[in-house]
Amino acid sequence: MKKIIFILTLFVISVTNIQALSKFYLEQKVPNMYIESHTGSNVHNGAPFVIRREDGALAYCINPYEMINTNEYYYEYDSNNELFNLTDEQLDRMNLISYYGYNYKNHTDLKWYGITQYLIWKTLNPNDIFFTDVYYGSRIDAYVEEVNELEELVKNYYLLPSIANNYIEYKNNGSYKLTDSNNTLMNYEIVSSDIDAYIENNSLNITTKSDGIYKIKFIRKAPSVSNYMLYNLPNAQAIITPGKAKDIEFVLTIEVNSGSVTVNKLDSESKNRHSASLKGAVYGIYKLDGELLTTIETDENGKADIYNLELGQYYIKEITPSAGYELDTNTYYINITKENKNFVINSYEKVIKGEVVINKYYGEDNNYELEDDAIFEIYDCDNNLIGKYETKGGFFKATLDYGDYYLLQIKGKDGYKFVDKLDIEVRENKKYIYDLYNKREVVYVPNTYKNEYSKDYKSTSFYLILTGFVFVLIDLIKVI
Repeated sequence: MKKIIFILTLFVISVTNIQALSKFYLEQKVPNMYIESHTGSNVHNGAPFVIRREDGALAYCINPYEMINTNEYYYEYDSNNELFNLTDEQLDRMNLISYYGYNYKNHTDLKWYGITQYLIWKTLNPNDIFFTDVYYGSRIDAYVEEVNELEELVKNYYLLPSIANNYIEYKNNGSYKLTDSNNTLMNYEIVSSDIDAYIENNSLNITTKSDGIYKIKFIRKAPSVSNYMLYNLPNAQAIITPGKAKDIEFVLTIEVNSGSVTVNKLDSESKNRHSASLKGAVYGIYKLDGELLTTIETDENGKADIYNLELGQYYIKEITPSAGYELDTNTYYINITKENKNFVINSYEKVIKGEVVINKYYGEDNNYELEDDAIFEIYDCDNNLIGKYETKGGFFKATLDYGDYYLLQIKGKDGYKFVDKLDIEVRENKKYIYDLYNKREVVYVPNTYKNEYSKDYKSTSFYLILTGFVFVLIDLIKVI
């Protein structure tokens, strides 16, 4: 039976995080200070004594209705345990009271040990606890300023910055400063952030870029680095050697919203042009009041993009058309919101076209007539045949897109030369009128024969072809 009890005892010890055994001693009494505590019928009144662990570490009582045992060893616990009947919040507050209490900065007078013990008991005992003038004496309002100061120090540790856990919306590509109205941000550091941010005194500086939702995590590390210890001994006062409280953390969420506009410059006839280009058209992005914010230019595919536009209303207009196209006179209005941030504008534009008119004449100076049935070919600058055209009524018309061309005559009236190659440049929406003239054609034909009146002669005959008649001019040269 004893063996079973021993085994159970070991089990209980193992599951309650017992680390070691420690003794405590009373060092000295806090002069002229008496504290009384009431819980139901339980009343405890006494003068606080400074308690130290055997190695000199400062300790505090956490049960005002039991006496400390300085003769026996206490069981030591490095985390909260049901034996002490403490909440994590109470334990955390006790550690902070201990840190900011006795020996914190100018809190070196022994009264601060008693005030620290008083607030620890007050944390654990929600009922009446107060100072008296003597043992079991009258209630007095003593140490009010000191208690308030210590309470304020503990309160400020828990006081989050005014920006804590906020959700803030900002514009893209901006710089912002958030000031903490609670004046506690200086006690925090940034643990992680997926946006450019840093703490400067009591302000947070943020630089935004592209849109998205970003998190900044802050931490206030507890002032003490060593861990607290709890001590328990049956039928004796429970004890704490204070240590680290919980770190304080919070997250700030930054939402950056921006919009984008894509302009697609498209041929209104959905054709691939030889010379006209979709590249190089300039579009302006304007505020509604007419202020030009920026310009964008189309690439070889006729596409132009702008990103990171702030939420708001804008309009887009073409400022300069690309080569070969008319200016788009439309105005495109957009309203960028969180729900509708990305816009695509299709700008269907007309290519510049010229009406080429060829008037064909034949004859002589001051005596020309319009020629029918003359045939011409028009080629582009890469020698691609655009079309064949025949004069009717002495002329023909051809509609040509923006670009460079040349014209060749391939058929005309007999006895007349063809017109020379004609270069044509179409740069505007207008008529291009050309008057082309043909004159008679002269042909030289050499010939030799022998005159019966002479010996040997060389003859050169010139045939002048004039409207179907042949005239022979003979130049006789005697051959010696």
